[in-house]
Amino acid sequence: MYGCISIIVFLAMVLFSCSPAPRVTPDTDRVTPAQLVSSVHENHGKKTSLKARGSISIESRDFSNSGNFNMDLKHPDSLLVRIRGPFGINVGTVFLSQDDFVFYNSMANEAVIGEARGDILRSFLRMDVGVDDIMNLFLGSSRALFNEPRRPDEFTVDGDQYLLVFRSHDSIRRYWIDPYYKVVSRVVHSNADDRPVMEERYDRFTESNGMVMAQSIRVIQHEERASFSISYSRIDLNARDLSFAYSIPSNAKVIEWTD
Repeated sequence: MYGCISIIVFLAMVLFSCSPAPRVTPDTDRVTPAQLVSSVHENHGKKTSLKARGSISIESRDFSNSGNFNMDLKHPDSLLVRIRGPFGINVGTVFLSQDDFVFYNSMANEAVIGEARGDILRSFLRMDVGVDDIMNLFLGSSRALFNEPRRPDEFTVDGDQYLLVFRSHDSIRRYWIDPYYKVVSRVVHSNADDRPVMEERYDRFTESNGMVMAQSIRVIQHEERASFSISYSRIDLNARDLSFAYSIPSNAKVIEWTD
């Protein structure tokens, strides 16, 4: 009897946490692109820190792995991710600041350290990202929209989302914006021939203290056939009890990564 009650309570919690937002029909006659971007920017600017836990996975043509993690983030200064494998085994630690990065693999007792420069991060991660990109990714946001021209080349409705399209001589960028939460739900970066190069997906939005946060985040590198996914199980936005303390064993092999 008690087991059945527990199952019912658990299912109710799952259904409640996954309940969809009220349906809002997008209407390009009632809102301008500038107003949408302003709303997205306002929500993004409210998020200054994050304490969270969840699961993370990385997939590529020759590598695939996943694990659970605990994370502390202070934007835009510091990010500490503690990754655990099955049975709570400590797998590794990732620390990133505006100046340095550290990737410690506890299974191999090996640490990779280097300067947090965009070219080195791209070479090491094999993804076209910089420090700010990684920080914003974990915050469930894409800053790319804020660097676009004031007026998009196209402003339409695609299904139940607003769609903003920006074109330049070498690329096309598409942004889908949720009409209820006023946040970016998807970004597709394409080349001049309109072939997708990179895609960002943000889903399962939740509201906390007047802020909207994506609980599911995925980045896809189409040409490299690689992806990076985050699924949050617990989120504490603008948390104050952050900790960025970590240690590397004195007998660990240390590799200095340079490009």
